[in-house]
Amino acid sequence: MRILFWTESFFPRIGGSEIAAAALIKALKGRGHQFQVVTHQWSTDHPTDDTWLGIPIHRVHFNDATFVRRDLNEILPLRQRIAAIKRRFQPDLIHIGLTGPSLFLHNFTASQFPAPTAITLHVAPMANEFGRNKPVHEALAAAAAVVAVSHATKATILQHLPEIADRCTVIHNALPDPSGAIEEPTFSPPRLLCIGRVTEQKGFDTAIAAMPAILSRFPDAQLIIAGDGELTQPLRELATQLNVSPHLRLLGWTPPEQIPALIDTATLVLVPSRWEPFGLTALQAGQRGRVCLASNIDGLPEVVQHLHTGLLLPPDQPGQWAQAISTLLADRPRIASIGRSARQFVARQFRLSDHIDAYESLYRRLAGAGRLQEATA
Repeated sequence: MRILFWTESFFPRIGGSEIAAAALIKALKGRGHQFQVVTHQWSTDHPTDDTWLGIPIHRVHFNDATFVRRDLNEILPLRQRIAAIKRRFQPDLIHIGLTGPSLFLHNFTASQFPAPTAITLHVAPMANEFGRNKPVHEALAAAAAVVAVSHATKATILQHLPEIADRCTVIHNALPDPSGAIEEPTFSPPRLLCIGRVTEQKGFDTAIAAMPAILSRFPDAQLIIAGDGELTQPLRELATQLNVSPHLRLLGWTPPEQIPALIDTATLVLVPSRWEPFGLTALQAGQRGRVCLASNIDGLPEVVQHLHTGLLLPPDQPGQWAQAISTLLADRPRIASIGRSARQFVARQFRLSDHIDAYESLYRRLAGAGRLQEATA
């Protein structure tokens, strides 16, 4: 089966959902399926045409302003290139993992080589996207299947597009099984770990704001943030204002292959997000047997079972976070017990093999329906 995989970015070593996408493609290539990837050319340093594991990678510069202006002098060459890729590869289906303006190009070239389309939504589009972003609405309405990464994301989608209920399904994210021995949590000193982009979404300021109360009971506690983003400097300033700077370590971007070892150094993993469609950090924490304290929002309750595999807390409530963290740090046997439960839960619930099987089954169903439609046309 030939699958054209269309994604906003494709750097398999960066982390997060890109690791999951790379694992899916690699596994299904091993089962005999053929892939080509269309992705955004973020920099002229990245070659227009590339390969990864023998898979052709086509990078196209999707400039948001191009689609806002609807400048045909800019759009038509892009349309011609995408249409040529589709005609040469002749995919049995197209799998799209984005909701950005480049969907316009997919819609604009759909007639060049018609193929069933599956769209995976890692983030439910905002309400205004359904109403005002015509490419997103058109693509979702026309898709043969829409995949949500959590039941919470699916519910949000169907609030705006109830007519696709029979074509919308849930396939949870998954990651490769952890390798190496699982280390026991460290308590000397207690290390609290946050991982992810340093943005408003991730709520790392809540973790910093909780530190004064935590330090009143555990004066050697450390907060470690692995990630970079536009709020790095404001977080430093907040730590200075709260007099917790000596207890804060901002590591910057951390290579994904180093994340498991970093988690092993943590006592607790914190995910104080303000919105989170799934929660890959919570999944990674569970894989390493670490207790995760996460916001009780969106898809996180599907990854963290309250009081069994971790704790769920309200976002933007540093006092409650400080109390929960301090209570756990004072109960080492409970941390060990919950950590074991977390590892067992994610190993059972988020098996990568199940994730791959689900997508392969979806691919076969859509490609078979597409061939049947062609035969009867």
